[in-house]
Amino acid sequence: MPRPYNQKTTAMKKNLSYLIAVLVVFSLVFVSCGNNDDNSISPTGVRLNQTIAALTIGDSLTLRVTILPENATNRNVAWVSNNTAIATVTDGVVIAIDTGTADIVVTTVDSYRTDTTVIEVVLGWATSLGRASFATSQIWEISNDSISQIWSDAVQTDSCRHKMAFSGWSAGTYNVDCRSNPDQRGTLFSWQAVYELKEELCPYPWRVPTREDFRDLDIAMGGTGAFRTDPGFVNTNYINLWGGTFGGACNTSGALFSQGTWAYYWSQSSDSADGGFLLRFSSTGTINPQHWGSKFNGFSLRCVQ
Repeated sequence: MPRPYNQKTTAMKKNLSYLIAVLVVFSLVFVSCGNNDDNSISPTGVRLNQTIAALTIGDSLTLRVTILPENATNRNVAWVSNNTAIATVTDGVVIAIDTGTADIVVTTVDSYRTDTTVIEVVLGWATSLGRASFATSQIWEISNDSISQIWSDAVQTDSCRHKMAFSGWSAGTYNVDCRSNPDQRGTLFSWQAVYELKEELCPYPWRVPTREDFRDLDIAMGGTGAFRTDPGFVNTNYINLWGGTFGGACNTSGALFSQGTWAYYWSQSSDSADGGFLLRFSSTGTINPQHWGSKFNGFSLRCVQ
């Protein structure tokens, strides 16, 4: 069973004075700083090959450095992480320690040129559909006087990154299936995958939401829990407060639709032999916390506790 995931949302801020102080100490280990030769060429810039990277706990990543100009005399660099509880770095090798965000900063020893890679460490766990994780470590707390919820980001699984079509449906039996969602957060799952693997796709203490969870979510944010059109409510609550995205969906042939205009999130609640309940809202303000959807379409999944 995956370990509990209880991290609170934090805003990672760069502490420039701290980084410079650490880097100065690092630079002292180098005998030559390129300043003792009148013919030396100082670096004018440094670039890392990634600006942001997502890792799961225990993963490692090797960052590559480009120093400008190519004929710079002193090409030595120093590395530092601004949050070693989240990720460490040694000679460009980053190791993910715990969920959260860390800035990995590289600095040239001569002339102190810097670049940064933001490392987002997310929880990872094993499922029947491969290794799963939340798209980010961010959580959203939604509550009113009688309702209190904590929501994860979208669930993503490794096995669906290259799958382009669902297996389909026959004789009332839906295949457990999923596919990638290019340029969007999270994987697209069939309802049957969400239901049959509900104990795997949302690790303890998280759970797959029910129809009632989505109704309560809407009510806790000041809504009615029912169908309506309210563009202001979508932007203020479902986007800014709850962190929803218009990730769209896919059908059994693998065709994506509504990317950038509609959001679809499965519940585990069944409505009929071929339909399940989900949360749906659009960029134009349509809201339905208890929408009916075909069980063999692919929609996103977020976990609640």
